[in-house]
Amino acid sequence: MIALWLYSPQLSPRFLYTLTLLQRLLGTVNVQGTDDWTAWSNHPSALKINYSQRPSPGIPQLLPHGLLQETNLRHIAPQFQLHEGKMAAFWVAAQPASASLYPFDLLSLLFYLASRYEEYLPYEADYWGRFPASSSMAYQHGFLERPLLHDWVLDLMQRLQPYYPTLSYQPPTYQFTPSYDIDHAYAFYAKPLWRQMGALARHVVQRDWTAWRYHWRTFQQPQTDPYNVYDYLDALADRYGLDPIYFWLLGDYGPHDKNLSHHSPALQALIQRHAQRYRLGLHPSFGSNDHATQLKTERDRLQTISGKPVLRSRQHYLRLHLPTTYRRLLDLG
Repeated sequence: MIALWLYSPQLSPRFLYTLTLLQRLLGTVNVQGTDDWTAWSNHPSALKINYSQRPSPGIPQLLPHGLLQETNLRHIAPQFQLHEGKMAAFWVAAQPASASLYPFDLLSLLFYLASRYEEYLPYEADYWGRFPASSSMAYQHGFLERPLLHDWVLDLMQRLQPYYPTLSYQPPTYQFTPSYDIDHAYAFYAKPLWRQMGALARHVVQRDWTAWRYHWRTFQQPQTDPYNVYDYLDALADRYGLDPIYFWLLGDYGPHDKNLSHHSPALQALIQRHAQRYRLGLHPSFGSNDHATQLKTERDRLQTISGKPVLRSRQHYLRLHLPTTYRRLLDLG
C-alpha cells in the first residue's frame, strides 16, 4: 500500500480526525501524520504533503487556515465560493515561495463538512427538534446533493500526480446496502384489542372502507396484513445477493412510537427470525431523545430478544442532536 505522509507542526485531534477521514475516502492509500520535520523531509520513499506555512521546495503543500489547530467551538461563517467548478471555503493567502495546491485549506474544508461543525452551534430547530437542511451551508450554497468531500479528494489525487508519477489510486467501489426501519411491524396483526377496536372505529368514522376491509380480513387471515412483506424482502435479498440491515423500534407506546410492544410474541418472533439471517440495529424511539435512560432500556430489549449484541443505530424521525446523541450511543458501545 502506498504511504502518504502529511507533516503538521501540531498533531491536533482535529488534524488526526481528518487524516482518518482521508484514509477512509482513499482506501488504497495509507495516510499518516507526523510533527517531526526532519524525519518527514528525509524520508526516502513516502509520498509527502506539507501542511504548514513552512516552505518545502518541490514538495506539495496545503496551507493551514487554523481551524484544525483549535479546540473550542465558535461561531464561524465560512465564505463558500466556486473554485474550478467546485465549492470551497477556508481561504488562505499563499506565500510567494509556496507550492500550495489550493488557495484554500482543503483539510479544514473536509473537517468542517464531515464533522457537521455547524450542527454543534446554536440553530433554529424544525418542528421535530432537528437541524433543518435549509439551514446548512450545503443547501444555501447549492451543493447539498453533491458528494463534495469525494470530489475534492479525487481532485487532490490528480494534483499529486505530477509530483508523484507512481501514485496510483483506486476510488472506493460502489456498494448498495438496503436497510429497513421497522416502525410498525404489522399494520393490524397482533396489536392489542383496544388498538384494534379503536382503529376499526376510526376507519368507519373516516369512511375509509378499504382500510376497514384490510383490517377485518387480517382478523381471519393474519398473513394478509398489508405490512407483512417480510417474505417478499427475503426473496429480494436472495435474488440479488443483498445483505440488508433491519432497525427495530422497541420504545414505549407514545404519540410517535406505535410499534407492537416489546412483550409481543409476534414481534419477538419476527426479530429472532431476522436476527438469524441479517444484521440488526436499534431504531431509537422518539421518546428516547428526551429521556437519557430510555436508550439503554431499548438497546437492552433488542439484545435480550435477538440474543445478539446491538452495534448499529438509526434515529427514529431522524432526530439527532450533536453531540448529545452520539455521546449517548458511544456510552452504550
